[in-house]
Amino acid sequence: MKVEARLNPTYKEIVDIFNRALSKEAIVNIFAHCRVFYDGRAKSELGPGDRVILIKPDGSFLIHQKEKREPVNWQPLGVLSGLR
Repeated sequence: MKVEARLNPTYKEIVDIFNRALSKEAIVNIFAHCRVFYDGRAKSELGPGDRVILIKPDGSFLIHQKEKREPVNWQPLGVLSGLR
């Protein structure tokens, strides 16, 4: 298992990390201050906040914040196919 960490990565670095991780079926963990917008089978939105984002090899996303054990937002597999 290889661990990579980047502080304030460029867009190009993010795409490169995702491509390498996905080709190896790795789990990607992101620690970020961000907003969440999803427009798929059901729309959802989270305002700005500190988040832990887990991207699993099957393409599903789990988004956690400081409180509670359950994710505050969960997107099923296939979400990655919509990334540009």
